[in-house]
Amino acid sequence: EAVYLYRTSHKWDLYATQCMVSRLITSCGSFVIRTVEYWGVNINSHRNMFSKFSMKLKLTLNKTSGHQPFIQAETKKQDNTETKYWEYPVLFADTNCVLTGDYNGGGAGRRGCMLWLKESALKNPPMHCNFLLLTMCSDDAYNAYTYEKLYCNSYESFLKKKEL
Repeated sequence: EAVYLYRTSHKWDLYATQCMVSRLITSCGSFVIRTVEYWGVNINSHRNMFSKFSMKLKLTLNKTSGHQPFIQAETKKQDNTETKYWEYPVLFADTNCVLTGDYNGGGAGRRGCMLWLKESALKNPPMHCNFLLLTMCSDDAYNAYTYEKLYCNSYESFLKKKEL
């Protein structure tokens, strides 16, 4: 099932990424392969056009006793010449949501977080997921999915017309 960036608790650059969604490709026991798709400014185009981006990630959950669990994301360029890694500390996860943010990223009210929801939970977000975001993370919340949904639909329609 697809998961969507639902809310963030830190300042979000609207031109960097919008309409973030991740889809499962395969599960391989100790890791999963997912896509991450989003819209953003293409700095490689001569006019800095808004474009759709997609990348394939290998995601591995790392849990060590006494340390905060984190998701390691790995992606390779298509020609396999370069591998990039990111780490996303996990504050909470269950079957409906994942809340990422660093325990050491400041106390409650100052920590930057991202709340991801699975598609089936978007219309009725679990209250405990929102509660955890609001209590464990910075005071400001950007409702990414709600604010960007109209734009996402417009971007997709534009892309389909352009491909015809």
